[in-house]
Amino acid sequence: MDEHLSAMVGKLANVRNAFCVAITSDAAMVCAMAFACSSDAKLTRPAIMYSSIVFPTFARMTFELGFLGTKPTAEYREMADDTQIEETGDDLLARAHESRGFHLGVHEIMHGADQEYMQHYQRWLEFANIKERHLDKKTKQIVHVAVDIARNANPDHIKAHMIAGVKAGVSEEEFFEVATLGFILGGTTSLLLGMEAWRRTFRPDQKPAWELIEEG
Repeated sequence: MDEHLSAMVGKLANVRNAFCVAITSDAAMVCAMAFACSSDAKLTRPAIMYSSIVFPTFARMTFELGFLGTKPTAEYREMADDTQIEETGDDLLARAHESRGFHLGVHEIMHGADQEYMQHYQRWLEFANIKERHLDKKTKQIVHVAVDIARNANPDHIKAHMIAGVKAGVSEEEFFEVATLGFILGGTTSLLLGMEAWRRTFRPDQKPAWELIEEG
């Protein structure tokens, strides 16, 4: 294999591993794949940082074990220096809602049980998920919906991100196309999930995607 082709194949392997890191739900697999693509930390780091919205413990584990072989840059340390969360009580929950455009029951559970944890959670989420760095808010919501469909998330959770995406400029046609990708990536199960989330968001008057219609 010539040098150029070899380099291209290696780059594709790193991209594949980076995307696997972003969607896997297994901690050991996260670490293994992060190690596998550690030769290209430029690709791996964003995947881990972004996937940490769903799996913050796994991402932290990956960095603490040193698989990337790099130290956090000033950009990531900015989170500790500039993104302080001072709000408590109802103000903290209001900030969580405003920053997302919605909030879920899980946020109220965390808020009620441990506000210090909620402060740290919100601080990290605002830096990695909401702040526009290399991806704008529209793109991030499209990624959120695609990954949630691939991971078989709750359809109402996907709906929440579709609503947030619409506020960020995503059209219903764009989200429909994202939902159709579920069939390619996850088969009929993911297709049904994506269509049901889309229906709940844009066509709530239509029959559920899983409803059996026996009469013609």
